[in-house]
Amino acid sequence: MADRKSVPLVLVATSGGGIRSAFWTALTLDCVINGRKATEPTAHASPPDRCSGSGQRHPASPADIFLATGISGGSLGLVEWDAHTTETVTASTVTTTDNWVQERLGKDFVAPTVAQGLFVEVARGFLGYKAPGRAEVLERAWEQPWQDGATNTMTAGFLASQTATATNSSGPLLMLDGSSVFDGCALNTSILDVGSTIPR
Repeated sequence: MADRKSVPLVLVATSGGGIRSAFWTALTLDCVINGRKATEPTAHASPPDRCSGSGQRHPASPADIFLATGISGGSLGLVEWDAHTTETVTASTVTTTDNWVQERLGKDFVAPTVAQGLFVEVARGFLGYKAPGRAEVLERAWEQPWQDGATNTMTAGFLASQTATATNSSGPLLMLDGSSVFDGCALNTSILDVGSTIPR
């Protein structure tokens, strides 16, 4: 139909690269979508230039993105940005500033996991007691910077967060890529039914 308005399909793909990839993924999305001030993760003064999208008459919103996918640090950056977007929409008082990426992802996440490995898991190998693994400690470290908000959106759970997103059409659906430690096969974490290997 001639009078039917076309809607662009926007997809976001991020690469891995540890905490650096997570930081720049979250910062780039915050710049492009929310028009935040682009700040470097250093002690230097923030550059005065604002993101190019901040002056748009009709700025983009998270709902303009259909799907965002990433692996490793890129996936973490997507989850952090999604959590910030959810917090901004749902919280009556948002405690973060424009520099929220630095506040949430500028912490030391290596020390807790190294300490867990050296002082807990090494001894556990000899004594056989139960204790959280390094993966759980790392997840808790990622959640800790979000404790200052009214609710910790990082502890809501991936399924609950994405179900709310799909129901309200409030943001992109996330597809987090990885691989299974059991067989090395590709693994996609998403609420989307993206299909599986067809048995022969």
